[in-house]
Amino acid sequence: MALKTVKVPKDMAPLFEKAEKVVSSYFKQKREDPSKGTIEIHDQRYVLVRGASLSVEFFELVKGYFGRERENEARKFALNLLFDLSHAIGKADAKNFHESMDLEDPIAKLSAGPVHFSHSGWAFVDISPESRPTPDENYYLIYDHPYTFESDAWIKSGKKSDFPVCVMNAGYSSGWCEESFGVNLVASEILCRAKGDDCCRFIMAPSHRIGEYVERYIKERPELGGRVKGYEIPDLFARKKLEEDLRQKEWTLRERVKELDCLYGLARVVEDPGVGVEEMLKATVELIPPAFFHPEKTCASITYGDKQFRTVRCEGPVTAGLTSEIKVDGEIVGSIDVGLHGKSADHEEWPFLDEEQKLLDALSERIGRIIERVEATEELARVKDELEDKNARLEEMDRVRSDFVAYVAHELRGPMATVMGGLKLMTDNVYGPVNDKQRHALDIANSNIERLVRIVNNLLDLSKIEAGKFEIHKERIDLSILVQQLVASEGPRAKGKGLALAADVPEQAVEVDADPDAMTQVLTNLVGNAIKFTDKGGVTVTLQDGEDSVELAVSDTGIGMEEDQLSTIFDKYKQVGMKDSKRGKGTGLGLSIARGIVAAHGGELSVRSTPGKGTMFYFSLPKA
Repeated sequence: MALKTVKVPKDMAPLFEKAEKVVSSYFKQKREDPSKGTIEIHDQRYVLVRGASLSVEFFELVKGYFGRERENEARKFALNLLFDLSHAIGKADAKNFHESMDLEDPIAKLSAGPVHFSHSGWAFVDISPESRPTPDENYYLIYDHPYTFESDAWIKSGKKSDFPVCVMNAGYSSGWCEESFGVNLVASEILCRAKGDDCCRFIMAPSHRIGEYVERYIKERPELGGRVKGYEIPDLFARKKLEEDLRQKEWTLRERVKELDCLYGLARVVEDPGVGVEEMLKATVELIPPAFFHPEKTCASITYGDKQFRTVRCEGPVTAGLTSEIKVDGEIVGSIDVGLHGKSADHEEWPFLDEEQKLLDALSERIGRIIERVEATEELARVKDELEDKNARLEEMDRVRSDFVAYVAHELRGPMATVMGGLKLMTDNVYGPVNDKQRHALDIANSNIERLVRIVNNLLDLSKIEAGKFEIHKERIDLSILVQQLVASEGPRAKGKGLALAADVPEQAVEVDADPDAMTQVLTNLVGNAIKFTDKGGVTVTLQDGEDSVELAVSDTGIGMEEDQLSTIFDKYKQVGMKDSKRGKGTGLGLSIARGIVAAHGGELSVRSTPGKGTMFYFSLPKA
């Protein structure tokens, strides 16, 4: 007879054929009475629940309660809750079924589980031949659920999970098998259709060995690659053991209050940022004993370097002790020692030694971290002081340099004006006619003095910008007119290089509150640079009128710039793209000044560029 409700290795088939007959006879006794709201199978009442409400919708509901910033915490809570619930239901269903069908043999009890699983709508089970379902700590079951209700719910919802979702299938199946064999079992889903895998695969083992089996399975199958991820090892039994251990500690109210007061004191001491290392250790050693034992029966010491901080609260010989090392960056820098005084040193008299050792280790680790933090803080403070001192000296040097540049530039203006006046008189033949050779020399002199005037003016403008004293005189202006005038004045220069210079401006007025001379200075610099670094194509000045602001852009089809050049393009005295000596040289101040002027108007000058294709400088100004 071919199996219909489960897939198992051939040697297990006869056993599961019997299980199919037993379980089928159980589910044939089904009665429904909607008038009474009852569904009964074999005289047991059942309840139908939508699969999605116990999976994808439940996770979304819990996530909503916790909030988006706590999604991991919400997922952990939902997984633990569903596993614990389904594990308990699986155990209860198995116990009831075994009693109802008079099953005694553990293997018969186990084989009924997967068949019952299919009949009750949880999932179809495909058991791997690698499985070893033995009633001892070597129990190992690996199986697939091709059609779990949980993964189907996620797939039908159109959502993809980043973790295995079939936690109720894992809990219910491990609960059933645990009840069948009397061994504490848990199951972990490692592959899941809801996160894009081709199957839902589970590993079931004793609670203390499940992690070992999962790691071994993954290690032995490199073909899985990174697909096995996001899985959880259910911690049901670890939590149960922890709760039982806590219940076994029957602290009196007075002892518990004393412990909490002391631990609060410890936390306050070791976390106080104003306390130095030695002060912290001295205060800590005074608080250690009552946190763990009766004060009159304990003594303690903390060793740090060549110093020991010690307190004694007991009389007589120390008969037992706990020790924990203090480490900083993996290096042992000290230790905590707690001595006990009593008639004996066994666990019968001191039943909590193991737990107290863990607490002592945790305290040592925290003290190590605090020492590391204090030492790092002291080093950081020293470095910070050095940086602040260097910054102060640099700022002073920068101020002196700026003042010196401003002074020199200001003093140069007078002599330059005199030189320019003399050259003009000579050029205008005031002192008599000049021949061609003399006129050539005058042209060179005029060109150089004009360049020197521009440099001096740039230095003065930059000094004012850096000092925050650059004055702008705003008035209502029409930027479209200003752009067209600039294009007209710079047109001959572009035409001389065979370039097209165009203005793309709206037909209507575009008004802003700005300094017309300063804006002209900015655009002249940007257009001049664009013409300088463009050999073919053209330069376009674009003005776009927005709802709250206007944007000005100067774009060209020139040589463009690399990414590293863009990062320094606005630096003072920095000239980009000057490898070609034919381009002519500048001061490297124009763009820095332009950016300062734009900033003074409430905008920011930016740049985009592609090597070999061109560059665009652009900025926005608020509308009037």
